[in-house]
Amino acid sequence: MSLSPVKKMEVYGGKKVAPQKNKGGRPKVRPFVSAFKCVIDASHPVGHAIIYTDADLLIATNRELRNRGKGEHQISKATFERWKKGETRVEELEEFRELYRESLLEQASNLFARLADKEEQRSWGRWAWIIERKFDEWNLRAKSVDETPDLGKLVMRVK
Repeated sequence: MSLSPVKKMEVYGGKKVAPQKNKGGRPKVRPFVSAFKCVIDASHPVGHAIIYTDADLLIATNRELRNRGKGEHQISKATFERWKKGETRVEELEEFRELYRESLLEQASNLFARLADKEEQRSWGRWAWIIERKFDEWNLRAKSVDETPDLGKLVMRVK
């Protein structure tokens, strides 16, 4: 009796996606970077496609590769994270990391411009909410200090 292997489904952006079978070898960086640039340069109301989560950005880039007939150059979530963090030393990946950083900077600029826009004064909270969730360094609630005294340390000694 042979059991057929269960296909592992990966979840990207709330969607279950069957991983592509790796034919072995290292994916070529240039086709991935080219598809990534196409996804990043797509028109969005708040700037680049970095409005997507990393998982969604990876899905969009892998989809662009499939549309171009270069599906063999798709990468996994783990590879995307390694490339983004700079853990893989390939010269062509510097272009990928630079595109990613520049897109985040442009998106931050666009979001802050909307936050400061006089026409958007009534909806400033919406833009502040997006900024807090997209950019951890601007999430002040998560960084607030709890000033509630520790009652265990406030023991009074009576003689």
